Amino acid sequence: MKFTKSALPLFLALGALAGCSIIFPSSHNDTVKNDTVTNNEEAANIARLVQACDSNDAKGCLDLGGAYRDGEGVKQDYNQAIYYFEKSCNLDEKVGCNDLGVSYERGQGVRQDFSRAYAYYEKACNSNNDYGCLNLGMSYRIGQGTKQDFGLAKTYYEKACNMNNGVGCFRLGILYTHGLSVKKDYNRAKTYFEKSCDLKDPNGCFGLGALFFAGKGSKHNITAEDYYERACRGTHYPACDIYKELTESNDRVFVQQLKTCVTGDTKNSCSSLGIAYVSGIGVTQDYGKAKALFIKDCSMHNGTGCTELGVLYNNGQGVKQDYTLSEKYAKMACRLLNGLGCFNLGILYNYGRGVSQDFSKAKIYYEKACSLHNGHGCTNLGSLYDNGQGVRRDFSQAKYYYENACKLKNSLGCFDLGVMYDEGKGVKRDFNQAKHLYEKACKLNYAGACNNLGIFYARGNGVRQNIPTAKSYFKKSCDLGSQEGCNNYRLARQNGY
Repeated sequence: MKFTKSALPLFLALGALAGCSIIFPSSHNDTVKNDTVTNNEEAANIARLVQACDSNDAKGCLDLGGAYRDGEGVKQDYNQAIYYFEKSCNLDEKVGCNDLGVSYERGQGVRQDFSRAYAYYEKACNSNNDYGCLNLGMSYRIGQGTKQDFGLAKTYYEKACNMNNGVGCFRLGILYTHGLSVKKDYNRAKTYFEKSCDLKDPNGCFGLGALFFAGKGSKHNITAEDYYERACRGTHYPACDIYKELTESNDRVFVQQLKTCVTGDTKNSCSSLGIAYVSGIGVTQDYGKAKALFIKDCSMHNGTGCTELGVLYNNGQGVKQDYTLSEKYAKMACRLLNGLGCFNLGILYNYGRGVSQDFSKAKIYYEKACSLHNGHGCTNLGSLYDNGQGVRRDFSQAKYYYENACKLKNSLGCFDLGVMYDEGKGVKRDFNQAKHLYEKACKLNYAGACNNLGIFYARGNGVRQNIPTAKSYFKKSCDLGSQEGCNNYRLARQNGY
């Protein structure tokens, strides 16, 4: 009777577990390309900008940087864009400093560096650039390039809003909706959403729609559909989806659910309700309804909603499978400090789904997920070190991250750590320690751990040999979906145990 052992699984698949709008927009006003413009005219315009920049005209350098960034009149070249943005910033062009910060934040033409992005946003804001202040506020909001500080985020959002930046006003409203660094105040949120909407930012119109439907900040809710429609006209596509559901759905119960769930009210969480529609627990499974709920939460800056939207697009549940949109929503979620969103973003880079495969970027997002106490992120980070993918192979680091994952009750982390002790990989071989870790993972319903625990009892590794006990673990492994567990359970029965 030859028992088979579970192989070491390296990575988890992207899965659903239980706002989004504009993130770090560039403030450079792009010129719309007219189809009638000839190549000669484009070339002449670029030549004029080069001449202006060579004469230390800051605006000429800024526009030339924008042309290279966007591929307008020249071949797109982020390195050249960086050169001209940097020159414009050094010539005290505040917009150039902000655009340089955006480049460092996105890693376009330079290595991604949040600290340098923060420094350029600060320089732009100090020169009274509204987008510089907005992006500086966002840096403090999510703790990117600086320590997280909601109070300072509010300060810089206010500065941007006072300069009539609609997105800054919208983000202020979000702080009051969530009660972040301020007392939760729907009336104040409504005031800022109104200003944002009046400044033609569709996010503000969307926020008003959400508040009016829930009866927050207003005694009347008759204009909610109008605000969603207004947001939709401003190319706020989530608002279009919500508006369609509210005006065309024949399901009055769902419409009421969609009206009343507001991010920040945990008892009426849109995402929680959306997850119920995905799973079919308590309601009839309906991915379309789940999507509408996730959209509402994501657009109101709830990271869970963004994460779950990304999962729907990754899995093609109720929508056409689209890894690009999956990456977009995972990135939004991660920026909103949702650990699962960061983990899912790491998965996309790990496997090259919708993006170029990049183990180094996968490592960055797994690290962020792990720092946000997401056990999956810690496990996969350990796997990178275990297998030398994107990093130098380092068993001590692998062990460190597996331990963190196991402490977070991640079954795969406990199992992978058990394998290290089982095989003596980077540690002294220790069947007793391996058994302890397999037991922990098996209790957390990891099939491979139950199978390996069964092998320990079948062979007497670290325990007294006990075939009936081994058989019980093989059965549990089989019941949890392991083919190896089923094979071993069948072998044990064939041999009369």
